[in-house]
Order: sequence, then C-alpha cells, then structure tokens
Amino acid sequence: MENRQNTEEIIEEVILEDEEDILEDYIDIYDISDLDTSKPMWQQMKEQQYDKLNITVKQLDIIIGVCVAGLIIVGILIGLEATGII
Repeated sequence: MENRQNTEEIIEEVILEDEEDILEDYIDIYDISDLDTSKPMWQQMKEQQYDKLNITVKQLDIIIGVCVAGLIIVGILIGLEATGII
C-alpha cells in the first residue's frame, strides 16, 4: 500500500512540474512587464505580436485591405454563380 502511495505522489509531482513548465513558456511568450495599464490587455498583446513583424502599419493596412477586397470579390462571385448569372 505504501509503494502505491509513493507512486501516486511521484506522478502528482511530475504533473505539477509539467504544468509549471507550460506556464513558464507562456510567460516567456507574453512579456507583460512593460504593459500600459490604460489599454486593454488584449490590445496590448495584439500590439506585441505586431511588433514582431518587420513591416510598417501602412503596409499591414494594405495587406488587410487587399484580403478584405479579395473576400468581397469571392463573395460576389459565389452569389453570381448561385443565381446562375455566370
């Protein structure tokens, strides 16, 4: 019985160590030490991700605009195809 209890304790310790490692990895990914308290957390984390890209905000806006325009065109084409016009 004592051996089984020791095994369960060891398993619990391993699980806790794994969880701590995972949490440390998340802390390394999202460095929140220099966050501004006037902005929401989600916005600050999003801006940190943008900082990792080597493009300007204007270039990012153009990329997003082209993607949105492409989605609109695809939607229009699907609609025309569904109505039998093309």
